[in-house]
Amino acid sequence: MRLLFRILAGFISAYVFVLFSSMFWRVSGFWMITLGVWLVSWITLEVITSWRKKNSLPRLLTHLRYAPVATFIFFLAVVIAYDQVMTLRSKRIIRQYVISSASPEKTASLELHSSYRGWCGNGYTAAIYDDYADTAAEGFESSDPAVRARSLRASLEVYDGLNGVHDGPFPQLIERARNDPDPLVRKIAAEFHADRFVVNENAARTFDCRKSDNYKFVVAANPGRKKRSDPMIPEDVNILAGPDVVAKIELPTGSEVKNFLLDSIEQDDAGFVMKVNWGGGVYHYEVEFNFRCKANKFYLYRVKKVSLSTTNPDSGNFLDKSETKVTKPNLPIEKFVMTRYL
Repeated sequence: MRLLFRILAGFISAYVFVLFSSMFWRVSGFWMITLGVWLVSWITLEVITSWRKKNSLPRLLTHLRYAPVATFIFFLAVVIAYDQVMTLRSKRIIRQYVISSASPEKTASLELHSSYRGWCGNGYTAAIYDDYADTAAEGFESSDPAVRARSLRASLEVYDGLNGVHDGPFPQLIERARNDPDPLVRKIAAEFHADRFVVNENAARTFDCRKSDNYKFVVAANPGRKKRSDPMIPEDVNILAGPDVVAKIELPTGSEVKNFLLDSIEQDDAGFVMKVNWGGGVYHYEVEFNFRCKANKFYLYRVKKVSLSTTNPDSGNFLDKSETKVTKPNLPIEKFVMTRYL
């Protein structure tokens, strides 16, 4: 029983070792062969030792038993330390760029380390933003406009363009940059706004909405829509085909629609479905928008609105009355204004 337990533990150890190693580098055929030879040698020696009731090669057996685990722990510590050192080095690169004499007219090109080792590009860009957004934004507090411009350039370099940004320093920084007293800082912010939020008409004309893997949804702040009365930056639902915005839907702000919330947006067989809710107190509304693909363009073809109200607020029984209304418009997505259906 003890022998079987050791063999089972060895296989688990080998599997974990290979699985963990593959996160950091490609596990080539040579190393897989080496691991196989180690397993065969170790199991053979364990069986011989158990059968003879005598350990003729105690040192070799100890190495075969514990070397992979020891190697695993050693390299884990090395990788963690390496990530920490390289992250600190990357932050130093950002700070040196921001206070340097480099021309803020040019786009920043910073070689930054990421500890993310997955296969997904979204995860990589999210990790870069999480690691370096605060560092890049530090220089924007400077009174020197060139330093502020380079800080903005660095922030754009680490911006999570694939997922959009909803927290951290960037939403407030880009809004401050749009109102900065320096014309260059305002110009950089305006260029970012134009590149990020304007629909690419050429891409929209060639976009094939029939293939669900051709596009994705990104909810992103749109500073260009912010009014003085808005406590937060308004958001848009951007439909992206690759790097290009092919359509967008403006979400209402809190000052426009009370307690507005985007519940979900998901693809279906026809196109996609977006669900929202809003209201408060004795009234609440749940609205579902259905879009379908037609002639390479999305059309709003069905709106389902559930209105919840309270018959007698004094009774303590709130939202006890429900009314459902379904309308069937045929509206191109570029003409869709959500507040008209809420």
